[in-house]
Amino acid sequence: MFFNKYKTRIIVSDEKFGIIRDNLKLDHIPKEGEFIFFDKESQYWVVLKVIHNISSKNTIWIIVIPQVNNEKS
Repeated sequence: MFFNKYKTRIIVSDEKFGIIRDNLKLDHIPKEGEFIFFDKESQYWVVLKVIHNISSKNTIWIIVIPQVNNEKS
């Protein structure tokens, strides 16, 4: 009942607020420094910041940067 009343929009964007994913459904909200993997991009992303906007429309912005692979071949 509680979960049907309130709807949260989750937006994943880069550090310049360019939207990577919109209306994302997640089991839990990641913390700063954690990794997110998207199958579509086949790439890991590092969470820089999580911004909660509590208003009539609840919105969560997850700011990410791509993970750099430092392995030597």
